Amino acid sequence: MENRPFRRASPAAALGIAGAVVTLAVGAASAGAPRPTATIPRLGNLGLAPFVRVRDRVIREERALAAAQLAASHGGTYTTATGEQVKVFVSDAYPVDDTVNQHWADFLGALVHGSELAKITVYVAPFAEMQSACQSTEADGCYIFSNEEMVVPGDPPADGAPIEEIVAHEYGHHIALNRSNWP
Repeated sequence: MENRPFRRASPAAALGIAGAVVTLAVGAASAGAPRPTATIPRLGNLGLAPFVRVRDRVIREERALAAAQLAASHGGTYTTATGEQVKVFVSDAYPVDDTVNQHWADFLGALVHGSELAKITVYVAPFAEMQSACQSTEADGCYIFSNEEMVVPGDPPADGAPIEEIVAHEYGHHIALNRSNWP
């Protein structure tokens, strides 16, 4: 290999090269832009918003989430800090991140619960996908009695209902299904 002296590029050539690099970088960033992750629910956010109205749908007829939705999702059974297990699945519209799924399991484990916690399957999806799964354009979330599944948004709904309130509300349906409050 022969040593050649370094020659400086002209200012015009340098600007042309810099422009090409910036164009390539911007194109690559937008083409492979990271997808936003699902919101991580925080226990400290419960009860902060006064007068929260959760619009939901309780599905009583025999129905389960579409097998295709669960098959395309990522997640599984997660163990909470107290040793309980929760099934959490997140839509494939969000990037795979087990720490997000674990936060969802820990949030549910921090709510008032009993042994029914192990029976729930939680599906977290972007708002539009959640509404499709719940078969409602007005719902903030839904609970499917027949399969003990709840579908909740992974991004805040336009009506401003906090995700934590939606999850706690839907989980309340699960508690009601699994407990007897007979006097």
